[in-house]
Amino acid sequence: MRIIAGKFKGRTITTSAPSGVRPTTDRARETIFNILNTLIDFEGIRVLDLCAGTGALGLEALSRGAEYCCFVELSHITANLLHKTLVQFTVEPSQYNVVTMDSRLFVSKFSRSAGQPFDLIFTDPPYKNKLINPLFKLLKENQLLVDGGLFVAEHDIREIVLQPEGFEKINTRQFGETVVDFFGMD
Repeated sequence: MRIIAGKFKGRTITTSAPSGVRPTTDRARETIFNILNTLIDFEGIRVLDLCAGTGALGLEALSRGAEYCCFVELSHITANLLHKTLVQFTVEPSQYNVVTMDSRLFVSKFSRSAGQPFDLIFTDPPYKNKLINPLFKLLKENQLLVDGGLFVAEHDIREIVLQPEGFEKINTRQFGETVVDFFGMD
């Protein structure tokens, strides 16, 4: 897996994905970021990468100018590998945080009074867990997105994603059995 654009362009995420981690393909990531480039200016934004895995989505955002990315990953092994990648890429410690926690728990504990909301949120959970709708509901309840923020959800084609009030579906792309939905917050 290579970073597609920005200051880390061409750098390879050398850590192989642990068992059970399904990284977003380079082709899908390139399409995701081509769409995002038409919707958002990456310079100075805050990003949340839920179910981060290898961290490829968050790293791509940092490479393109995001100010900060919080990576949330349940697996201690995967989170440690992600942290090593961030160090290898010489990402400033002030630009990221790796949280080892269930994404639903992280989102339910987040409070605007305790932290700044995010401009862009990615999620790519294990398909079998069907987490998009529960995460979507929690994101809305806990106000994790700024007004006008974007939520990008990668999921299996068989998972039906329900759009909460206050969100607009902006785009959808399909890659085989994988669907990527782009939602904007009104």
